[in-house]
Amino acid sequence: MIEYIKLETYKIFKNKQWIAPLITLILFFGLSFYLNTQHPKENQHFFTYYYYIYAINNEIMFPISICIFFSSIYLNEYKLSTIKLLLGSKFERKYIFLGKFISGSIIIFLIFLILTIIYMLLAIVFFTGLDEAAIGLTIINVPTLFGRMVIGFISNMFYLLSIASFVVLLIGFIKKQSIAVLTSLGIIIIYFFIPLPDMVDEYIFLNGRFTYDALTLETLPLDRFIYPIGVSLVTILIFLGLGLLKFDKEEIL
Repeated sequence: MIEYIKLETYKIFKNKQWIAPLITLILFFGLSFYLNTQHPKENQHFFTYYYYIYAINNEIMFPISICIFFSSIYLNEYKLSTIKLLLGSKFERKYIFLGKFISGSIIIFLIFLILTIIYMLLAIVFFTGLDEAAIGLTIINVPTLFGRMVIGFISNMFYLLSIASFVVLLIGFIKKQSIAVLTSLGIIIIYFFIPLPDMVDEYIFLNGRFTYDALTLETLPLDRFIYPIGVSLVTILIFLGLGLLKFDKEEIL
């Protein structure tokens, strides 16, 4: 598995498949940054800059990058007619299927991490500085704010990877990238505009609000982040399991 992950990561860099998500994410991060700078100076805070990354992009913008990137990783093999060679190699199908997802996840994680660090450094150095924040009636110190940011980042990455696993499952049935991406985004947009009952909303992987809303709570129980991570993790395992079953039985003509 590790050998294939290394190979797949090399292919993603060689084929420059990382460029599209990088460019789109830079644009989305830039949009968040610009909107923050439009606030009055006295209302700007480094934690607000961080919150806006997700409040603006998490439900539609970021999923666009995720859908395009992960669909290209899998469907590029069919587009270039290299899938037969790949399946005829020494690697088992399960390693190929899961290795692609893990490689894509590593690259997306690194892109998000690097962009978030650069984004926050620019905000802190040139606009806000490091100050404690008032959330409700509670003053939150800087170390606690950074702790929230780290936990929020991890929680949000699991959410985005659950979106990725959904796309990977879809492309097992839809081999056209444009249709697969539009179908997945269409479902995400429908969910965004048609609210579900709270008892359903809490258990669905499409709920991108759950992770960033928790950042603004006056007191933050740890399970407020652990719960969405659990939902996302279960979703990832289910979708990847179903996708693997489909890929394992697929006949390549």
